[in-house]
Amino acid sequence: MAVKKSNDKHHNQVEGEAEPLLEYVCLYAKTTIHIKYKDFNGELPITIVENSRPNLLGVEWFKPLGLSIEGIHEIHRDELDTILEEFKEVFDGKLGKFVGRPISFNLDKGITPIRLKPRRVPFALRPKVDEQLDKLIAQGVLEPIDHASWETPIVTPLKHDGSVRICADYRCTINKALAQSAYPVPVVQHLLHSLGSGSIFTKLDLAQAYQQLPVDEKTAEAQTIVTHRGAFKCNRLQFGVSAAPGIFQSMMERLLQGVPGVVPYFDDVLVSDDDASCPVSSADVAVHTQKDPTLRQVKSWILRGWPSEKTEERFSPFTRKQKELSTIKGCLLWGDRVLIPSTLQRRTLETLHKGHPGIVRMKALARSYVWWPAMDRDIEQWVSRCDPCQEVRPAPPQSEVAKWETPSNPWSRIHIDFAGPMQGRHLLIVVDAFSKWLEVVPMASTTTEATTRALRRLFATHGLPDVLVLDNGPQLTSLAMESFLAGLGIRHALSAPYSLAGNGQAERMVRLTKEALTKMRRLRSPLDRL
Repeated sequence: MAVKKSNDKHHNQVEGEAEPLLEYVCLYAKTTIHIKYKDFNGELPITIVENSRPNLLGVEWFKPLGLSIEGIHEIHRDELDTILEEFKEVFDGKLGKFVGRPISFNLDKGITPIRLKPRRVPFALRPKVDEQLDKLIAQGVLEPIDHASWETPIVTPLKHDGSVRICADYRCTINKALAQSAYPVPVVQHLLHSLGSGSIFTKLDLAQAYQQLPVDEKTAEAQTIVTHRGAFKCNRLQFGVSAAPGIFQSMMERLLQGVPGVVPYFDDVLVSDDDASCPVSSADVAVHTQKDPTLRQVKSWILRGWPSEKTEERFSPFTRKQKELSTIKGCLLWGDRVLIPSTLQRRTLETLHKGHPGIVRMKALARSYVWWPAMDRDIEQWVSRCDPCQEVRPAPPQSEVAKWETPSNPWSRIHIDFAGPMQGRHLLIVVDAFSKWLEVVPMASTTTEATTRALRRLFATHGLPDVLVLDNGPQLTSLAMESFLAGLGIRHALSAPYSLAGNGQAERMVRLTKEALTKMRRLRSPLDRL
């Protein structure tokens, strides 16, 4: 075996670095040796290293020794695929079922139940109608029965894909015995405005939306449909029932209440967000936690045990909470709140202050998700340095103001006032003293006649109040206004002259409305242009 001496020195120093990361690897020689292993018999190259280090073999040795590099080292999945996998029961194509209390109808007992004969189905549509009936039976929506006290014929409108939808003409039957739903139908313009701050939008369409809500036994029999194949009891809420839209909308709003950027509109769920990426992700927190020497030490203590001797002052906030701290996926948690490293605290404060909430609201948001030492102080300083928040901040009251008596019912006492002009229009501000419900009515003028017209519309929606509190504006103290309120049996209460705090409920809502419009003045989103 011929050995050739080599003077090569190999190391992993990167160009521009002051020192190599590892020691030099000195090569003694490069040669070939004869190898006989199983079925292989031949010459293979080898590199001999000095200082009793392991010698180096090349890739030429893999096949003779039966070695191979194969398999998957790491898989990067699309974020959408991850969501679909995590919530696969939602996207499996099966009909969902609401797990709450079944829907119940309150039918007018004074109306005699109506039973109608089935309508004829064209022979060309019968296969499609039978297919849909079999599908609904398999889903548990329909159940065959002999007869019922209410029987409604079906109608079969065609969809865009050529299939048919099984609907019932409940106008002829139970709709006559059902009271109209009192739940207000949402206004599309209001929904779009609530999503106006977003830059990314999507829509989720609920499959067979109403039929995901189960009904009780009496309601199922009242919804019975009759077809060319007989009668079927409907165990789920059906399309065509006059009360169904209000029932479904109210339930969706209760379920999605408090979810930011999400607005339900019947069987559609509108979603908006400022950006597709999360401002602070768990991966970011894990990386920055490892880089922070204080948090890295705290993480080590959580995993290996806390020291018995006294620690440095910078560890005091964590030592006091040591029994409540935990770690998961490289992140530190205090209870269910994520501990944010100092390098990410500014980005977190920017996210919390979107929409310019005040100190109290911002603290409440932060305490729901994150924590770090002196977080409350940082929030107070952040809001105090925010120019838009300070520009609309009110002056402190000069003296104690007498409080109004708390009403016992909603819409019992309401306060009204005018704001503006803003963009050439005045705003009539109406607030309920019990629930703090706010109504804002844009008005072209503030005359007594225009004010009474606006109040009539509000009273038609919410009912008549007992007391109406107004300031001493001429249009609110005129004889026509007093006659209008007296005719409706509403007591006319005036606030103290030259004292804005006397009508504090309305004045507070005027300020809130102006602040909101001022902060949103610079918004320019696709929905604003709509």
